[in-house]
Amino acid sequence: AGNDVLDVDEQSAPVHPCVDPAPNVRCGAASDAAGRLSDSSNRGRTSVDLAAPGVDLRTLDPAGRTVRVSGTSFSAPLVARAAAGLLAARPGTDPATLAEAIRCGVRPSVPPNDTAGGGVLDVARAAEALSGSAGRPDGAAEPSRPCRGALG
Repeated sequence: AGNDVLDVDEQSAPVHPCVDPAPNVRCGAASDAAGRLSDSSNRGRTSVDLAAPGVDLRTLDPAGRTVRVSGTSFSAPLVARAAAGLLAARPGTDPATLAEAIRCGVRPSVPPNDTAGGGVLDVARAAEALSGSAGRPDGAAEPSRPCRGALG
């Protein structure tokens, strides 16, 4: 979604990838470890699908030193890793179904808000959504677009 503290739903110019209608594209915000939306992250009830950890993450710089980083550029790879793990567990899942499971498997943000698709990345819940054994998590905000029933 970006790091400009924008509500992407209210922008006159399109904010990519949030406006991409492809069913296999997800738009993500950054959250802290507790699930609170980052102060710097873009947001949007209908355009942003979920948030993922992207605040004060530890990584290595080019010299091999441990540094702390923040932003959606660091939360996006966590969503990609979640998708890779889900695909490894369910080979042959089509990309749109995989993306929908990730969106529908979010856990509530803290405090609950509707500015990032209703929740934070939760791989276990996404796996449940993919297997068709779970509905919306208790306490999660209704997504801006309804989740399909059994995804897998």
